[in-house]
This record gives sequence, structure tokens and C-alpha cells, in this order.
Amino acid sequence: MILQTDLAYLAGLIDGEGTVSCSTTTNKKGLQVLHKQLSIFNTNLVLISWITSRFGGVVHSRQRSTKWKEEHQVKWSATEASVILELVLPYLVIKKEQAEIFIALHKTKSNSVSTETHEYRQRLCDRIQELNKRGPA
Repeated sequence: MILQTDLAYLAGLIDGEGTVSCSTTTNKKGLQVLHKQLSIFNTNLVLISWITSRFGGVVHSRQRSTKWKEEHQVKWSATEASVILELVLPYLVIKKEQAEIFIALHKTKSNSVSTETHEYRQRLCDRIQELNKRGPA
């Protein structure tokens, strides 16, 4: 059983240390493919272990520089991410709109989509990218 306090804490981590993203690539057949990702970055392995023990995920670690601590990233499959975002949605503040869009995108997932659905999905992905831009508005 997942505690509501754990969901609230995870939401805070996603808001502060996480990323809810979407990108587009072109596959070998020349078709546009959307990639959705939820991940949390931190240098504290105890925190990363707390996250994965409660919410699963895959951990990737890297040493960016000898001057910096090792960085750890927890990330989930798009399906797992969609479930997690639905659970933490009431507690999100900063990344609430990205989470709502991510969930909507995931609900339209299909191997073959109409041109209209593809364009809708692309607009949603573009909106996530717009929300994630850095710098002046």
C-alpha cells in the first residue's frame, strides 16, 4: 500500500528535482515517434533508493566531473510514469500541467493513429516542451 504522504513527497521531488518531458524523433521508416519520460535526478543514493523501493524505476548513475558528486537518475517506462503521475497529480504544483498533458498523451497511445490524432499528440508534446523551456518567458 502506498501512503498518501509518500505520494505527496514524490510529487515534491518531481516538482523540484524531476523532469516530465516529451520529444520527437524520426524512425527508420520516416515516421515521427513521440518519446515521453518521467525522471528524477539527485546525488543522494539514499533518496534514490527510497524512491525505487516504493515506486520502482530504473536507476542510471554517472560521474559528470571529478569536481562533482556522482549523479543518479530514476526513470520509468511511459506506462509506469503515467500511473505515477496520476497518483501524484493532486500534490503537484510546478509540473502539474506537464503531468496532465503526459497522462493525456499516454491515453492516446496506439501503434497506428489517424493524422488528426498524430497532430493532436504533437501539439501536446510541443506544449510540454514549451512549459519546460528555460529562461525568460
